[in-house]
Amino acid sequence: MQVTPVNHKESLRFAHIYDRKPWNEEFFFHIHNDYEFLFFLSGNADFTIDDKIYSLKKDDLLVIRPTQRHKLCLISTVPYERYVFNFKKNNLDADEIAFLETADPVYHIGKTSIIKNLFENLTNARDVYEKDDFEQLKQITLHSMITDMKYLPKSKEFILEPSSIDRMIEYIDEHIEEAISAQVLADRFFISRSSVDREFQKELNISCKQYINKKKIMYAQSLIMSGVPVAKTAEKCSYVNYTTFYRQYKAILGIYPLQDRPIVHQDQTK
Repeated sequence: MQVTPVNHKESLRFAHIYDRKPWNEEFFFHIHNDYEFLFFLSGNADFTIDDKIYSLKKDDLLVIRPTQRHKLCLISTVPYERYVFNFKKNNLDADEIAFLETADPVYHIGKTSIIKNLFENLTNARDVYEKDDFEQLKQITLHSMITDMKYLPKSKEFILEPSSIDRMIEYIDEHIEEAISAQVLADRFFISRSSVDREFQKELNISCKQYINKKKIMYAQSLIMSGVPVAKTAEKCSYVNYTTFYRQYKAILGIYPLQDRPIVHQDQTK
């Protein structure tokens, strides 16, 4: 499973992607610490978000929240085209954050919605606007999309994924501040430790230990970016050794914990 670190240089990331001959090996379970809107233009695929599989239709909008594991599952190799829009919590107003916390994972975008037009506008403006103007346009577009989403009918169509790993992942999420290991999961779900590792390797292509470390570090990043001191964050995430925390943070996210501290402007300290 891949972990995508937060991009500090670009707050909002937009892409229009066309794969003429996609293949399943290109698409892995991955998680990241930002939000993602994925607008499905064409293809033949399902999409997995956490423990649910969604059958994609043309003009479906997927809403993926921070740290949700997700991947595309190709049914056939017809061309796959989509818009992808990533953004952070600090791009949102408080009411937008609250809305996205309860938003459905999938919305079908009908003709009365402006969302597809907004994506098309971003595509057309990308190579025309200067960088600062395009950044401003992306921010305005994001607010417009979320406003429009509030008036869309919700879709309840999904297929539950019959996998025991879902219960283990849910347990990890609910106990992320505790000391968790493959043995803890084995004891909790009455299976062998080797069975735990086998499930993670089969479903996510990484070991249970690697998954727990990545989830803890991404949770730690969110705490640090919200203002929690680095040492307190390491303690809160059950790291006994700060050096271990420091090294894992750098190995997983590519930056040091101190680099994620929020910037305090001088006028805020007066």
